[in-house]
Amino acid sequence: MNIKKIDKRTDPAVRHLRRMRDGEDPDRIFCEGFRLVEELLKSGWDPVEAFATPETADRARQLFARHGAPELPLRLLAAPIMDFVSGVDSAPGVIVVARKRYAAGGSKGMPLILVLHGLQLPQNVGAILRSAEAAGVSEVWTTKTTANPFSPKAIRGSSGSVFRLPVHSHNTLADVAKDLKSRGVVVVAANQVGAISYERVEWTAPTALVVGSEGAGFTGTDASLFDQTIRIPMAGSVESLNVANAASICLFEAARQRRAVLEKGRA
Repeated sequence: MNIKKIDKRTDPAVRHLRRMRDGEDPDRIFCEGFRLVEELLKSGWDPVEAFATPETADRARQLFARHGAPELPLRLLAAPIMDFVSGVDSAPGVIVVARKRYAAGGSKGMPLILVLHGLQLPQNVGAILRSAEAAGVSEVWTTKTTANPFSPKAIRGSSGSVFRLPVHSHNTLADVAKDLKSRGVVVVAANQVGAISYERVEWTAPTALVVGSEGAGFTGTDASLFDQTIRIPMAGSVESLNVANAASICLFEAARQRRAVLEKGRA
C-alpha cells in the first residue's frame, strides 16, 4: 500500500502533532519512542494515532501487532519532520497519540497517596512517579499548580510509570486536604523544618504524603492543612534534597513499614 509521506512543516498533521506535544488537548497524550510507546500499549491505554519514519515503520507495525493494536493507522513522517515534531534531541522513531485515561474513584483499605503541589519541573514529576510506582503508592493527586504529569517530559521521567498509576487532578491544596480528611486519610507534608523525622510517621495507616514546590515549599496557609510535617535529617552542610529524592526516601520508608506489617502477619 502506498502511504503518503508527510515531508513539509506546513502540513496540518504537523501542526496537530505539535499541539498534542504541547498539551493543548487535555484529552490526549503525546508519547514518543519505542520503549515508552511499548509501556503505553502494555498498560492498556487506547492509542488513536501513530507516526513513524519510513525507516522505522516496519518496526512500529511489529510493535503494534505484538501488543494487540495491529490495525492502528500509521502515518509516515520524513526524518526531518519527525525531528521537528519531537521533543527529544535524537529522533524517537515512533510517536503515538493516545486517548487520556482518567483514574477511577478512591483506593480501599490502607491507601498510600502521594500529593504533588506546585512542582514546576516535569522531569521531577516524572521521577517522583517512577519512585511512587516502585514504592507501591495507591494513587497520585496533583494540584493545578503542578506540571502536567502527562506531558512528554514527565512521561519520559517516569519511564512509563504514569501509565500504570491512578492520577487524579485537583484544584487547590485546600481541596485536596479536605477530600483526604473526609476519607480518614492522615495528611503528612515533607519540608526542611518538619516537626518530626520521616521514619517516625506511622506509615501503615491510611496516609497521604504531600511534597511541594522545588523552591518555594509550603506557605503558612498550606501548613494549616496538614496533620503532620516531617523532615529528613541530613549530615554535613546540606540544607535540602531534590524533591524527587526526598519523596523517594519517604515513600520507601512507608513501603518498608508496610512490608514489615505484611511479613509479621504471615509469620
